[in-house]
Amino acid sequence: MLTCEASLLSEMADFYTRVAGFEEERRWRDPEGELALVDLRDGALRLKLARAGALPSLPSEVSQGVSLLVEVQDIDGRARAIARRSPDTPIAHEDLGGAQARVLSDPAGNTLWFIRYGAESPDSIGSLKPADG
Repeated sequence: MLTCEASLLSEMADFYTRVAGFEEERRWRDPEGELALVDLRDGALRLKLARAGALPSLPSEVSQGVSLLVEVQDIDGRARAIARRSPDTPIAHEDLGGAQARVLSDPAGNTLWFIRYGAESPDSIGSLKPADG
């Protein structure tokens, strides 16, 4: 779940659907009719965008500095689709030596990583090695 200011919630939903390619499943409104939550999905991944404090059980603080990592099979295809849908959105290309990533930022400044591993269980990611190896 990512929480944001009420003024950013619609913009965040637009970014994750129109730019990043998530599918919107449902919008939730509070008793006053204000947008409170947006349910999104990308394959098996579920993401909820929420207005900070929309419910007593939700965080009252906005999410800051969050990095979301979404594994995709066709990383170049995803990057092309993003560039086609939103040509002004900067996309960084990261070679992690064992993984390739395309990285972009959402309107609240969180980082969205689309990543493709070179193998089912890579032997390394950059200079990192598995702890069990």
